[in-house]
Amino acid sequence: MGLRRLTAVVVVAALAAAGCGGGGDGEGDAYADQLREVTPPLAEAVAAVEQLDSGASQEDVESTLGDAEASVQAAIDGLEASSPPADAADANQALIDALNGFKRALAAAKSGGADAIETLKAETEDFNSELAAIRQELVDAGVAGGG
Repeated sequence: MGLRRLTAVVVVAALAAAGCGGGGDGEGDAYADQLREVTPPLAEAVAAVEQLDSGASQEDVESTLGDAEASVQAAIDGLEASSPPADAADANQALIDALNGFKRALAAAKSGGADAIETLKAETEDFNSELAAIRQELVDAGVAGGG
């Protein structure tokens, strides 16, 4: 489980770095700053979800997933209010869509018991794969550095 959690945090952190080494234009730099604002709480939320195990109390599950939902919603709100450069608009929308999907998975897992936690962990891995692809879209759009 430690490697999966580390992978989750690394993928979200890589997304947060989107903008380091960008094109240097004002619009791209401003969008990169917006990405860096929304991603740290998201990384914390993903890490907390990855730390849950089937032995966690229902109270702990609901608290952790509720906090994660709030962080994800804050990221969605921030991205919806952002002003991505034209070349990054599709990636921004893909990120919002991925976050909405992850938020739905969090909500479904809150009342589902131990099996739901394991399902959520698998969905978290899928979410991380989506984030990696979106980060590449940002690199291709010139918003993110390739490193």
